[in-house]
Amino acid sequence: MQKDIVLDELLRVFWGGIYTRNDSNVTLDKRGSRPFIKNEKQNAFFNSIIGYNGELKFSVQHQQKHNALDGGWFVPVSSKQKNPLSNCVYFTVTSMPIEQYEPLYKLLSAIPDIKLYICQIPSLNKEFADHIHPALALFGSSYNIELVRAFYSVYVFGENGEFVKSDISNLLAHFDIRHNGDNSETFGRDLFSEAQNEAVLENAKELLKPYSCEELYSLWANRYLYDFVLSQNRWKGRTTDIDFIKCPDEASPRFNFIDVKNKTRDKGMVGHNADHIQFWNDLEAILKDDQSIRIKISYVLYDRDNSNVTDHWMYTDMSNFTKFGQQRGGNKGRNSTKASKTLMLMVDKYFKDLSE
Repeated sequence: MQKDIVLDELLRVFWGGIYTRNDSNVTLDKRGSRPFIKNEKQNAFFNSIIGYNGELKFSVQHQQKHNALDGGWFVPVSSKQKNPLSNCVYFTVTSMPIEQYEPLYKLLSAIPDIKLYICQIPSLNKEFADHIHPALALFGSSYNIELVRAFYSVYVFGENGEFVKSDISNLLAHFDIRHNGDNSETFGRDLFSEAQNEAVLENAKELLKPYSCEELYSLWANRYLYDFVLSQNRWKGRTTDIDFIKCPDEASPRFNFIDVKNKTRDKGMVGHNADHIQFWNDLEAILKDDQSIRIKISYVLYDRDNSNVTDHWMYTDMSNFTKFGQQRGGNKGRNSTKASKTLMLMVDKYFKDLSE
């Protein structure tokens, strides 16, 4: 019962955060092997579920093994800003101890005009009731800033290089108010109320059911804050995120920013949004110091085509897309806009096994 609640609310947040219209039919060539997809919104929704499936797989199989932190969001405070690194707020939603993030946040503080926050969430108790765990109050509830404040323990990274107790209202105050009313009851509800969505809903549940309640809950807490609390109620610029950050160790003295993809090959190739690649290039340029580049950026692929290998993970340096990528047209994403272009790489030529 507990997991069913979490999964339903997670899917509601995914659905509510998609701005593609649901009255436009999808052509047969876009459906591929998914005949249950009927319109553009369902297509964008299910593609996003496939992406989250890859992130969850990496979290379960590799996050602890590679000493990786949860990633975060770069959110410009101006709705007109298209550069995610310009006058932005960076925040992480995590249940990890905040002290683990201090070296990373010291590195990110080199970005001009950045505001750095961390939003810590409580661990999910096995018992699930109002009087035991505050998370339940947020599931399906009306939007209430007091409930949000009680759930997320927010810290700001100060100039002294330490985290200082703050508040969710301080994070939100960087953004202009977009919505003064309570739209939580309608947010994402049509996923469950419209009969045409039954098949895509059931297929989405099947993809995410293998994961534990705790894993789904962590993803929900992240997306709820971004897709609903922030995006539905405040104006913001073009956002981008980092999936995971591998901490420096004896094998590598650099932070490794990891972008996880769950893809099938197209004529032996996989692609990446050129706008997002530009973000990675800009981030790397800002975080250089006089001696060396202190970060590494990796495109980590869950290779669904390699059916002979169970859970086959591969990686390439993100810069290979800029150096060797072949340009193609872009696809629509969650916000209904089309990527200006996609850069494609041959997997067999440019990717290595993650275990190497």
